[in-house]
Amino acid sequence: MNYHQPDFYHFTEDSIILAAHVSDILTKIITKKNNPPYSSSYIFSILDVCAGCGIVGIETLIKFHSSQAQTTTQFSQVPTFKLDFIELLFDFHPFIEKNVQQLPNYNINLQSTVCILGLFQEVMIANKKTPYDCIVANPPYFIANKNRLSKLNPKKNNCRFFLNGNLNDLILFFDNCLKENGNGFFLCHKDNIDLIQTKKNPMLNKISSKLEIVKSFNDVNIVCIHKSIVD
Repeated sequence: MNYHQPDFYHFTEDSIILAAHVSDILTKIITKKNNPPYSSSYIFSILDVCAGCGIVGIETLIKFHSSQAQTTTQFSQVPTFKLDFIELLFDFHPFIEKNVQQLPNYNINLQSTVCILGLFQEVMIANKKTPYDCIVANPPYFIANKNRLSKLNPKKNNCRFFLNGNLNDLILFFDNCLKENGNGFFLCHKDNIDLIQTKKNPMLNKISSKLEIVKSFNDVNIVCIHKSIVD
């Protein structure tokens, strides 16, 4: 897809690599013998947090839909999809809309798309009422008080630095907004790796989800967060 994006910030290949890996993992999970196939009436919901132009969510949807279409049999059908976005900067929203408008070219049965303006922490309670099968995020990599902010490009600062909340807030959001047995995936810079280790981050003992690094490349890790089924 030829993505629309603003001049002040362009996405990197990290987003594409994340989406491709998420699609591969979801496909493997769904094709396991113990997992029942989806039907065309099932609505598979995806949420892209810290969405930017919506690249990660859209790429994940396109690739996952394609894999489902290729593996479908007479006993299963490609599900209907719901794709939502949360993005703080209003400047990104027109670009999300333009990119979503290209999805009909991929013959995806898309039930609805919602773009939410605001902090993900502020919409957590509302989203808990309608949890998601999959949540993806390419969040800011850097902590503001450890790095120098740009005075020339404050909008870019919001994309690169955690200025509103932190990685723990994001993990807590995943834990609250995933369906039981749902899976979330986010990119974590190597400098923040301690935050996803239980021994070094006590907050992880307070959530029901389990975190695991599933892929490393360049200076980042893809972290999978699996929401356990509550007995």
